[in-house]
Amino acid sequence: MFCEICGKKITSTLYRITLEGSVLIVCKECSVFGENAKPYIPKKTVPKPKEKRGTKETRYKKNLKVIKEPKDKGFDEEYEIVENYSEIIKGIRLKLGLKQEKFAEILNEKTSLIKKIEKGAIEPSLDLARKIERRFNVKIIKEKVQEEVLNSKFSGKEEALTLGEIARIKEKRS
Repeated sequence: MFCEICGKKITSTLYRITLEGSVLIVCKECSVFGENAKPYIPKKTVPKPKEKRGTKETRYKKNLKVIKEPKDKGFDEEYEIVENYSEIIKGIRLKLGLKQEKFAEILNEKTSLIKKIEKGAIEPSLDLARKIERRFNVKIIKEKVQEEVLNSKFSGKEEALTLGEIARIKEKRS
Protein backbone atom coordinates (compact mmCIF):
# COMPACT_ATOMS: atom_id res chain seq x y z
CA MET A 1 0.00 0.00 0.00
CA PHE A 2 1.19 3.55 -0.70
CA CYS A 3 0.93 6.72 1.41
CA GLU A 4 -1.80 8.97 0.08
CA ILE A 5 0.23 12.11 0.85
CA CYS A 6 3.84 11.41 -0.11
CA GLY A 7 3.31 8.37 -2.32
CA LYS A 8 5.96 6.19 -0.65
CA LYS A 9 5.37 2.48 -0.24
CA ILE A 10 4.29 1.83 3.36
CA THR A 11 6.17 -1.14 4.83
CA SER A 12 5.48 -0.42 8.50
CA THR A 13 2.26 0.51 10.30
CA LEU A 14 -0.50 2.29 8.39
CA TYR A 15 -2.21 5.31 9.92
CA ARG A 16 -5.68 6.68 9.32
CA ILE A 17 -5.84 10.47 9.63
CA THR A 18 -8.37 13.21 9.00
CA LEU A 19 -6.98 16.08 6.92
CA GLU A 20 -9.31 18.98 6.07
CA GLY A 21 -12.36 16.71 6.31
CA SER A 22 -10.90 13.86 4.23
CA VAL A 23 -9.92 10.50 5.66
CA LEU A 24 -6.52 9.32 4.35
CA ILE A 25 -4.31 6.26 4.83
CA VAL A 26 -0.72 7.48 5.33
CA CYS A 27 2.76 6.49 6.52
CA LYS A 28 4.11 7.23 10.04
CA GLU A 29 6.00 10.38 8.82
CA CYS A 30 2.88 11.91 7.20
CA SER A 31 0.57 11.05 10.14
CA VAL A 32 1.68 14.30 11.86
CA PHE A 33 -0.11 16.41 9.20
CA GLY A 34 -3.61 15.28 10.15
CA GLU A 35 -5.86 14.96 13.16
CA ASN A 36 -7.01 11.81 14.95
CA ALA A 37 -4.02 9.74 13.77
CA LYS A 38 -4.80 6.12 14.61
CA PRO A 39 -3.09 2.93 13.51
CA TYR A 40 -5.03 1.33 10.68
CA ILE A 41 -5.36 -2.41 10.14
CA PRO A 42 -6.95 -3.23 6.81
CA LYS A 43 -9.71 -5.83 6.95
CA LYS A 44 -8.88 -9.02 5.15
CA THR A 45 -11.73 -9.72 2.81
CA VAL A 46 -12.28 -12.39 0.27
CA PRO A 47 -12.26 -10.69 -3.12
CA LYS A 48 -15.59 -10.82 -4.87
CA PRO A 49 -15.59 -12.39 -8.29
CA LYS A 50 -15.62 -9.68 -10.89
CA GLU A 51 -18.83 -9.28 -12.80
CA LYS A 52 -18.30 -9.83 -16.44
CA ARG A 53 -18.74 -6.70 -18.40
CA GLY A 54 -20.46 -7.59 -21.58
CA THR A 55 -20.44 -5.85 -24.87
CA LYS A 56 -22.73 -2.89 -25.38
CA GLU A 57 -25.18 -5.25 -27.00
CA THR A 58 -25.48 -7.45 -23.90
CA ARG A 59 -25.41 -4.54 -21.45
CA TYR A 60 -28.30 -2.84 -23.17
CA LYS A 61 -30.11 -5.99 -24.20
CA LYS A 62 -33.15 -4.98 -22.15
CA ASN A 63 -33.60 -1.94 -24.39
CA LEU A 64 -33.17 -3.80 -27.66
CA LYS A 65 -36.11 -4.96 -29.68
CA VAL A 66 -35.70 -8.55 -30.76
CA ILE A 67 -36.05 -8.91 -34.49
CA LYS A 68 -37.08 -12.40 -35.51
CA GLU A 69 -35.60 -13.89 -38.61
CA PRO A 70 -38.14 -15.21 -41.09
CA LYS A 71 -38.69 -18.92 -40.56
CA ASP A 72 -38.34 -19.76 -44.23
CA LYS A 73 -35.89 -17.44 -45.96
CA GLY A 74 -36.56 -19.16 -49.26
CA PHE A 75 -40.13 -17.82 -49.16
CA ASP A 76 -38.91 -14.22 -49.28
CA GLU A 77 -36.70 -14.90 -52.27
CA GLU A 78 -39.44 -16.61 -54.30
CA TYR A 79 -42.32 -14.17 -53.77
CA GLU A 80 -42.98 -10.45 -54.11
CA ILE A 81 -45.81 -7.97 -53.63
CA VAL A 82 -48.06 -7.25 -56.62
CA GLU A 83 -47.69 -3.83 -58.26
CA ASN A 84 -51.20 -2.54 -57.43
CA TYR A 85 -51.02 -3.55 -53.75
CA SER A 86 -52.08 -0.08 -52.57
CA GLU A 87 -55.30 -0.14 -54.60
CA ILE A 88 -56.15 -3.67 -53.46
CA ILE A 89 -55.59 -2.89 -49.77
CA LYS A 90 -57.52 0.38 -49.90
CA GLY A 91 -60.29 -1.28 -51.90
CA ILE A 92 -60.80 -4.11 -49.39
CA ARG A 93 -60.80 -1.63 -46.50
CA LEU A 94 -63.41 0.57 -48.16
CA LYS A 95 -65.48 -2.46 -49.22
CA LEU A 96 -65.64 -3.54 -45.57
CA GLY A 97 -66.48 0.02 -44.50
CA LEU A 98 -63.50 0.30 -42.15
CA LYS A 99 -61.56 3.42 -41.27
CA GLN A 100 -57.80 3.27 -41.50
CA GLU A 101 -57.53 3.29 -37.70
CA LYS A 102 -59.79 0.24 -37.31
CA PHE A 103 -58.10 -1.56 -40.22
CA ALA A 104 -54.70 -0.96 -38.57
CA GLU A 105 -56.05 -2.16 -35.23
CA ILE A 106 -57.30 -5.41 -36.79
CA LEU A 107 -53.84 -6.00 -38.30
CA ASN A 108 -52.11 -4.91 -35.08
CA GLU A 109 -50.17 -2.26 -37.03
CA LYS A 110 -49.83 1.52 -36.79
CA THR A 111 -52.32 3.71 -38.62
CA SER A 112 -49.46 5.71 -40.17
CA LEU A 113 -48.14 2.52 -41.78
CA ILE A 114 -51.54 1.73 -43.33
CA LYS A 115 -51.81 5.30 -44.64
CA LYS A 116 -48.37 5.08 -46.29
CA ILE A 117 -49.15 1.68 -47.79
CA GLU A 118 -52.46 2.91 -49.24
CA LYS A 119 -50.71 5.94 -50.76
CA GLY A 120 -48.12 3.62 -52.29
CA ALA A 121 -45.33 5.41 -50.44
CA ILE A 122 -44.04 2.17 -48.96
CA GLU A 123 -44.47 -1.48 -49.85
CA PRO A 124 -45.72 -3.80 -47.10
CA SER A 125 -43.34 -6.47 -45.86
CA LEU A 126 -44.07 -10.03 -46.93
CA ASP A 127 -45.12 -10.82 -43.35
CA LEU A 128 -47.66 -7.99 -43.33
CA ALA A 129 -48.84 -8.95 -46.82
CA ARG A 130 -49.40 -12.54 -45.64
CA LYS A 131 -51.33 -11.22 -42.64
CA ILE A 132 -53.56 -9.08 -44.90
CA GLU A 133 -54.12 -12.01 -47.27
CA ARG A 134 -55.18 -14.32 -44.43
CA ARG A 135 -57.43 -11.84 -42.59
CA PHE A 136 -59.18 -10.32 -45.60
CA ASN A 137 -58.96 -13.11 -48.20
CA VAL A 138 -57.21 -11.04 -50.90
CA LYS A 139 -54.23 -11.85 -53.09
CA ILE A 140 -51.31 -9.39 -52.92
CA ILE A 141 -48.32 -11.76 -53.06
CA LYS A 142 -47.15 -13.29 -56.31
CA GLU A 143 -44.27 -15.50 -57.40
CA LYS A 144 -41.19 -13.66 -58.55
CA VAL A 145 -40.39 -13.96 -62.22
CA GLN A 146 -36.77 -15.05 -62.35
CA GLU A 147 -34.83 -13.51 -65.23
CA GLU A 148 -32.56 -16.54 -65.46
CA VAL A 149 -35.56 -18.83 -65.81
CA LEU A 150 -37.04 -16.60 -68.50
CA ASN A 151 -33.75 -16.59 -70.39
CA SER A 152 -33.49 -20.35 -70.43
CA LYS A 153 -37.14 -20.81 -71.45
CA PHE A 154 -37.20 -18.14 -74.11
CA SER A 155 -33.94 -18.72 -75.91
CA GLY A 156 -30.65 -20.49 -75.65
CA LYS A 157 -28.89 -17.13 -75.41
CA GLU A 158 -26.69 -16.30 -72.43
CA GLU A 159 -27.57 -12.61 -72.80
CA ALA A 160 -30.10 -10.65 -70.74
CA LEU A 161 -33.62 -10.28 -72.07
CA THR A 162 -34.86 -7.09 -73.62
CA LEU A 163 -38.11 -5.45 -72.52
CA GLY A 164 -39.77 -6.58 -75.73
CA GLU A 165 -38.86 -10.22 -75.06
CA ILE A 166 -40.21 -10.01 -71.53
CA ALA A 167 -43.45 -8.48 -72.85
CA ARG A 168 -43.81 -11.34 -75.35
CA ILE A 169 -43.27 -13.92 -72.60
CA LYS A 170 -45.91 -12.27 -70.42
CA GLU A 171 -48.32 -12.20 -73.40
CA LYS A 172 -47.84 -15.96 -73.90
CA ARG A 173 -48.60 -16.64 -70.23
CA SER A 174 -51.81 -14.60 -70.29
